[in-house]
Amino acid sequence: MTPACALTTVLGLLCLTGFGTAFPADPDDTPKALRGDVLKATSSKDKAGAYQKLFEKVGRQGFADLTKDEDTGIALQAAWETYTKPAKRPKPLMPRTNNIYDPTELGKFITFFKERTKAAVPEWWARGITDVDLFPGQHHAFIGSDTGPKCRESKSGALVPDGAEMEEKDGKRVYSVGGRTVEFPSDTFDELSNSFAGVVGEKRSAVAGYTAVCGEAFEIAGFEGRGGKSTWKADVWGTDRDFLGGQGYHWVEVREKDGTVFVFGAESHGMYAEAFDLATGKCQWRFCSCYWFHHSEKWKHN
Repeated sequence: MTPACALTTVLGLLCLTGFGTAFPADPDDTPKALRGDVLKATSSKDKAGAYQKLFEKVGRQGFADLTKDEDTGIALQAAWETYTKPAKRPKPLMPRTNNIYDPTELGKFITFFKERTKAAVPEWWARGITDVDLFPGQHHAFIGSDTGPKCRESKSGALVPDGAEMEEKDGKRVYSVGGRTVEFPSDTFDELSNSFAGVVGEKRSAVAGYTAVCGEAFEIAGFEGRGGKSTWKADVWGTDRDFLGGQGYHWVEVREKDGTVFVFGAESHGMYAEAFDLATGKCQWRFCSCYWFHHSEKWKHN
C-alpha cells in the first residue's frame, strides 16, 4: 500500500469512529422533539419535566417564538417566563420579601393571557397574579393575595360562590346559580370536597368540587339538562400540591364562554387556569405559574 492510500484509509477510519467529523445532535434533544414531549405528557410531573427540558434548551431568547405556539398551554407558559422579571420592592413591606416580580411586566402577561385565551378573566385573578413575592433560586409565592372570589356557606354546609346555593337531600346535591339549577348524585365528587363552583346553562352545566385548604388536584364534572345527566368528568390539576404548608387557602372560580369552561384558581404558592370543552370535557390547555409545584425559579433557562 502506498503512503497516500494508507493516509486515505486512516482518515476514513477516523471519520467512521467519530473523529474529525461532527455528528448531528441527538434528535430527541431538539426543540421540536422536546415540544412534542410537552404535548404528550399526561401527568403534571411529566408535563413539568418536559417544560423544564424545553425551556432550558431554548433559553430566554427562544421564548418569543414559543409565545406564538399553536398550543395555548405552551404559549402561556412561555409568556409567563417572558414577563417574570425579578425586581426589588419600592418600599419594604414586612413580613414580606423585598424580592418581587415586576408587576408592570406581569400586567403585560395578563394582557397576553386575555388576548390568547379570549377568556373572561376574573378581576381577583388578574390582580393577584401581578402581586408576587420572589424567593430567588427557590420559588415564588402569593402572600399578599388576600382577596379571592367571594364565597359563603351554603345550606348543605359546603362553600359556594356568592350568589350560588347548594342543597343536599336524598343522596343528591342541587347546585343553583343565575336562576338555574342542576341536580346530581352526592357521590359525584370525592367526600373530602368541601367547596363547589360551577356554571349552569339551559342545556349544559359544569360543576367543580374542591378543597378550600390548598391547591391540590380536583375534579370537574359536566351535566346535561336540569336532571344532571352526567356526560363527563375531568381532572383539574390545580397546583397539584400534595402536602400541607404555607398559607392555607385555595380559591376557585368557574366561568364559561362560547362552549369552553374556564377554571381559575389560586393558592399561596401558585396560580393556575385550565380550559375544558363544555360538551365533552376534553382539556384544551393548562397553565400553572409554579408548574404544578416544580418551580421554574430552580431551572437553568435564564
